[in-house]
This record gives sequence, C-alpha cells and structure tokens, in this order.
Amino acid sequence: MTAPWGSFTPDSALRPGRFDPAALIVVGLVRGAAPVLFVLGVMNGLLTVGNHLESLPAIATPMQAFRALLSPFAPAAVAVLLRFGGGLLALALAYPLSRQVTGSVIGPDIVKRPLRVWQDRLHLVRAYRSMRWTSPVRTQAIVRLGRTGYVLPWVGTILTIQFWVSLVALLVVSYLLVRGGG
Repeated sequence: MTAPWGSFTPDSALRPGRFDPAALIVVGLVRGAAPVLFVLGVMNGLLTVGNHLESLPAIATPMQAFRALLSPFAPAAVAVLLRFGGGLLALALAYPLSRQVTGSVIGPDIVKRPLRVWQDRLHLVRAYRSMRWTSPVRTQAIVRLGRTGYVLPWVGTILTIQFWVSLVALLVVSYLLVRGGG
C-alpha cells in the first residue's frame, strides 16, 4: 500500500542550507510564545485594573487607540499581533517552495485568469506552510541545525509549561478578584 501523501519527504518541505530550518524553528517559537504572552497580558490587566474595567480608555480616535496600546492589557494585544505576524512570516517562508515546485506560473492561461493563478498559488503556499509544521519536517529541521537545533525545542517545551502555569495563575487571580470584589 502506498502512503497517502505520495512522495512527501521532510526534505521536500525545507530549502537547502541552515537558514530555512532555523527560520522554521524560530517562527514556531515566536508563535508558541504568543499564547503565554496573551495569558500574562490578561493577568497583568486584571491585576492592574481589577474589576474596574471602566478605567480602561475608550477607543474612538487614533490617539485613544495609541493610549490603549499603553494600557495594562497591551501585552495581550502584542501577543495577538505576534501570532498573526508569525503566521504571515510562515507563509512568506513557504512561498519559495511553491515556486520551486511549480515555476513562476501555474497553468498556461495566466493572461486570461491572473486572479485564479494567485488563488492557486496561495492554496499551494498554505499547504506547504501546513506541511512545514508537521513533526517529521520539524525533526528534520532540528537534525539539520545540529546542536542549535536540539536546544531550540527545549525553549518550546519551556514555553508550553509556562503557558499552563500562567493559565492556572490567571484562573486563580480571576477567582480571587471575583471573590474579593476587586
């Protein structure tokens, strides 16, 4: 029986050299840091503001939006931007792989349907991005990076542990604020 993914090998989702594997692991760590930062930002906001959410600035003008970025919940907003930016960066890193497989265009009718061609390219890039998040590809990236590659996953493990500890702390802080009245 043939494997469902056909001729997929972890090397096919990584470009040659050390940059691409390092970028894959680092982007994964940045995306992994976002949930921790979000939970810590919410906890910071709750500890600072308490039950007095009316003290948060209203956002109606650009200056008020800037002041909101300086609010106690700013780390949570930064975490959302970090997660979104990490996803865009992962797409950008997967783009050259889609060009490597299909060339500069997909299909002979690029003049007639340029929007369709870019939609196909985007689907292909997203597929490569998804393949690059799989365990075999990340393992291959770690192997290619050598000693550095074996250290970076520990940072991801530490971030995961920190996320769960901070989530429990957030629940405790929330309970104490509700019970104590702020």
